Amino acid sequence: MSPAMVTRVLLAYDHPIFRQGLRALIEEDKTLHVVAEASDAHEALAEARRSQPDLAVVDGWLRGLCGLEVTRRMLRAGAPAKVLIFCTHMRPIPIAEIVRAGAFGFLSRESSQEEFFAALRALQRGQRYVSSSAAASLFEALAEPPVNGHHSFSRLTSREREVLQLIAEGFSSKEIAGRLCLAVRTVDSHRAHLMTKLDVKKVTGLVRIAIREGLIAP
Repeated sequence: MSPAMVTRVLLAYDHPIFRQGLRALIEEDKTLHVVAEASDAHEALAEARRSQPDLAVVDGWLRGLCGLEVTRRMLRAGAPAKVLIFCTHMRPIPIAEIVRAGAFGFLSRESSQEEFFAALRALQRGQRYVSSSAAASLFEALAEPPVNGHHSFSRLTSREREVLQLIAEGFSSKEIAGRLCLAVRTVDSHRAHLMTKLDVKKVTGLVRIAIREGLIAP
């Protein structure tokens, strides 16, 4: 088969044995080729930029970030990949937000091998795919009224999300400034803007939103 017809895949999973097994499974199909692997969120974003995959299979929770935030940052960075979130952990993922984040598909841990390949085929064709076990919850989530700060979060800038994540992880303004190469006054300004945009009064409110949106683990 011509290399131009082969779909280049990035695998992002933190468990090496599962990742190796999934790679072997994928490469049984001659139209798919794994060009890069990643074991955490930082590595996944770096590999997406480096390898420019056509398709990325991303765990629902990687060390460092939720799969939906990895998806957002991957696409904002210009990676061409169509992202398939494969939730193998028990922690629930807000499926509607995964779709809004730009992912093309979602599979739950209950999905069969046949459904896994059906999802890959759909993404190869440029179509979206949601596993049958997750479809009902997707419609329910889309029908729910927005909760406090829910839609405002989607309008945060990339820098504001980074600052929010570090605030939620317990870093001080000085520590955040050092990590992001910013002035402390700039970090304090971001903190104030976050509270205004997300309509919260205390840092605990920011932490709750960061957990809900998958920026940090609960």
